[in-house]
Amino acid sequence: MPKQLTEEERSSLSWELSRLYGAGLSWPDSVDLLAAQKPSAPLAEALAELGQALTGGADLAEAMARTGRFPPEYLRQVELGQASGRLEQVLAALADYDRREGETHAALRGAVTYPLTMIGLIGAIFFFLAWRILPIFTRAFAQLGVAGVSAGGRLALMAVSGTCAAAALLLLAWFRRGGGLGLFARGEVGLAAARSRFASAMALMLQSGMALDESAERCAALLTGGPLAGAMETCRAAMAKGEEFPRAVEESGLLDSFQSGLLAAGFRSGDFAGALQEIASRCSYRAEERLESSLERFEYGLVLFLCAAVAALLLTVMLPLARMLTALGG
Repeated sequence: MPKQLTEEERSSLSWELSRLYGAGLSWPDSVDLLAAQKPSAPLAEALAELGQALTGGADLAEAMARTGRFPPEYLRQVELGQASGRLEQVLAALADYDRREGETHAALRGAVTYPLTMIGLIGAIFFFLAWRILPIFTRAFAQLGVAGVSAGGRLALMAVSGTCAAAALLLLAWFRRGGGLGLFARGEVGLAAARSRFASAMALMLQSGMALDESAERCAALLTGGPLAGAMETCRAAMAKGEEFPRAVEESGLLDSFQSGLLAAGFRSGDFAGALQEIASRCSYRAEERLESSLERFEYGLVLFLCAAVAALLLTVMLPLARMLTALGG
C-alpha cells in the first residue's frame, strides 16, 4: 500500500492546487507544473500518479483516491468541493487544516519527548541498579545485620523498570512517527471538530445554491464513521417529516443549544450560510482549545510520573542505608 502524504505535504499540495486552480489552470496542467518544481520524493510520486489519473479522464477526487495517499476524510472534503462548485475554497481550507494538524503533531512530539526519554533512562537505571548494584548493597547490609532488598523484590524491580523503559521508548517512537494524536482527538475534542466540519460543509453547499435536502445528504456522507453520523441521520429523518432544519439540528444533537440558537437566528435573518460559517469557526476554536488542554494534562502526568520514578530510585537506596545507620547508631 502506498505511503500516505504527511500533513505538511498535503497542506503544501492543497494550497498550491487551490492557487493554480484559481488562476484558471486545468488540473493536469497544475499537477505537471508542481511536478516540475522538484518536490520531495513522496510528493513527486503522488504528483506523478495524480497526473496519470487526471490525464486518463478522472476528476480530482477520483485521481487522489487512486493514488491511495490521501485519507478518506480528505477525499470526502474534495468530493464535497467538487459537488458544491467551491473546490478552490475547500482546498484552501484543507491546506489550513492540515497545517494546523501538523503543528499539533509537532507540539505533541515536543510535549512527550523529554518526559518519555527521561522515563526510559530512569527505567534503564533502575534495571541496572537492581541487576548489579543492589546485590552489593544487600551483601554489605547483611554483614552489618541489616536487611536489604530481597531477591524477589530485586526481580520485581527489574521487571517493572525494564517494562517502563521499553514502554517509554516504544511510545516515544510511536509519537515521533505521528501517532498518538487520535488518543486526544476523542470526546469533546472530536465532537467539536465534527461539528466544525458539519457547519463548514453545509455553508459551502448552501452558498453554491445546492438545495437544503441535497446538502444534508452530502453532509451525511462527509460525516460517515464520525461521532455525528447517527445524529446526522436523525436530523435528515426529522427533515423528511417536515421539521425545520434548525429545529431538526437541535433535536438530533448535531449542535448544542447555543450553536442551534445561532443557526436559528441566521435562518430567520436570511443569512443561513453566514451563521453556519460562524458556528464552524467557533467549533474549530473550541476543538483546538480542548486539544491543547488535553496535551498539557498529558505532559503534566508524564512529568509527575518522572518525579515519582526519581523519588523511588532514591528511596530504594536510601531506606536500607538509613536502617543501616540506625543500627550502627544503636
